[in-house]
Amino acid sequence: MAGYPALILPILTCQCHLSWHYDSPEISTKGNWHPLDEKWQSLVQPWLTAQKRMQTLWVDDSDFFDDNGNKLGLGSSSALAMCLAHYCHDQSEPSTQWQTIMLARKLHLSLQNGRGSGAEMPAIAYQKPCVARLTKETGILVWRPLGSNQKNKLYWVVIANLQPAPTSRFLQAYERARERENARLLTLTMALGELSNVIIHHIEAGEMSDAVARIDDWDDNLLRLSDVMGLPLISSEHRYLRQLCTRYHGGVALKVSGAGGGDISIACSADLAELESFVRDVEAAGRYQIASRGEI
Repeated sequence: MAGYPALILPILTCQCHLSWHYDSPEISTKGNWHPLDEKWQSLVQPWLTAQKRMQTLWVDDSDFFDDNGNKLGLGSSSALAMCLAHYCHDQSEPSTQWQTIMLARKLHLSLQNGRGSGAEMPAIAYQKPCVARLTKETGILVWRPLGSNQKNKLYWVVIANLQPAPTSRFLQAYERARERENARLLTLTMALGELSNVIIHHIEAGEMSDAVARIDDWDDNLLRLSDVMGLPLISSEHRYLRQLCTRYHGGVALKVSGAGGGDISIACSADLAELESFVRDVEAAGRYQIASRGEI
């Protein structure tokens, strides 16, 4: 999707806390603290070494899990990357918010072996919707705040289905599909990119009902992409939510997170009352978690 814009919402609901010590195991008894995962520790070690700091980092990431110990996802690795980026810069010379965003993106991409865009980092840092794009030629991340509209609103709610959705699995399937059916795959991804352009245009123009109608088209295109990739980009849980949306005759649209395969769904509507009614339907199903909500 390089070259095309993406609307990034600040839906992050995970928080983590970071501490460091030289030899203070008693910290593990205060909250849900544990040593930072070795992979993450190795990623930040160059900054710690440069600052002549050999401490072990400890993290309290209890917000990443539900009461049964299941990982929620919902941007947990992005939250930790941003937390670590703030820590590294706070321990050295003052830095700009942009430098912290770029470091968080670098850490996150390193964790995922270079896969992904890291486009969510500006929205996390500034806690406001933004339009992000990876330049096609160089892969540089550029972003801008979403244009504001005072007349009409688009209301949204994030629904977690609590099913694991590893990004690496979907990217591997995409690479295999590109080797088999590159022309068809390119056509479908270009269609998604153009659709993203159109949706963002409608939102910034205040044409929220038109935006909702086109958002509904997104999943239809993902279904076609699923056939080419041989991997379901839309889960059974998401399909169930789409079925609930049909009760509102186009008034509520549902989009799977990212480019598919995500563990969250984003429902939106130009009518707040209709969206609230949909949320009650979701809650009545008893199998989802309402993660966050907001408006544009």
